[in-house]
Amino acid sequence: MGKYLIGVALGLVGALALSSTGSAAVTGVTLTATATPTKQDKKKRGGVAITLGIAEAHDGLTFPPGGQGCMPPTVTTSACKYFPPSHTSVINIDPDFKLTPGTIPRCAPASLTGKDTAGAKAACPRSIVGQGTSEVHTLTETTPLFGTVTAFNGPPSGGNPMVLLHMDIDRSTTSPILTAILRGNVLTIQGPVTPGAVLTNLTTSINRQVSLRKGQKRFFFVSARCSKRRWQSSATVFYTDGTQQTGSTTQTCQQKKKKKKK
Repeated sequence: MGKYLIGVALGLVGALALSSTGSAAVTGVTLTATATPTKQDKKKRGGVAITLGIAEAHDGLTFPPGGQGCMPPTVTTSACKYFPPSHTSVINIDPDFKLTPGTIPRCAPASLTGKDTAGAKAACPRSIVGQGTSEVHTLTETTPLFGTVTAFNGPPSGGNPMVLLHMDIDRSTTSPILTAILRGNVLTIQGPVTPGAVLTNLTTSINRQVSLRKGQKRFFFVSARCSKRRWQSSATVFYTDGTQQTGSTTQTCQQKKKKKKK
């Protein structure tokens, strides 16, 4: 993540590879991002936790998606529209944020493959940097499939830091792994496209934790300053049919008062 990057958030959060194959046209994407504490120095960054969420809006969404008589290739009404899968989500993080992996151990994707949440955590316990939830709808289920998300510090990709988002989905034998690669203040998230399923909501929280110590100085996995009294971020989700959807969010922050010189 070069040196400027928040978030994953995460999350992170977030955000995270928003759609697979689903049941209706995608009409919009909502990005939410909340960092704490919001009181930070104007120039010097301090440690923060951040929660990042991405959610899609749909036209004619029904559960189960499509319903009887709406299975492909029969697509005759708005409720039977099948929107294309996304292949990439790009989040532009406010440059006030910075991500420093430091000495947090790196978890290899192969260590998480085929494991549930407990198995993934046991495989890389010291690499965990966050957690979250997901909501998935499929063509065959009448109720949503809720999932548990665990974020791990991963190995760098092309010299850029990477965060792995492991998803353990209810009533499913698969545990998808999303990759979040950080370049400068741009977070690129990619994951496997699963036919017949749509990820409608994903929220990831990255913990406030020390990632490196140099003498008396501490560095945090995610840190932030408050240079403009607000943090602004945006996300764009790209779909396989060439369309895209964009969302943005703003959070206010408070600048710490300068200490008076004696």
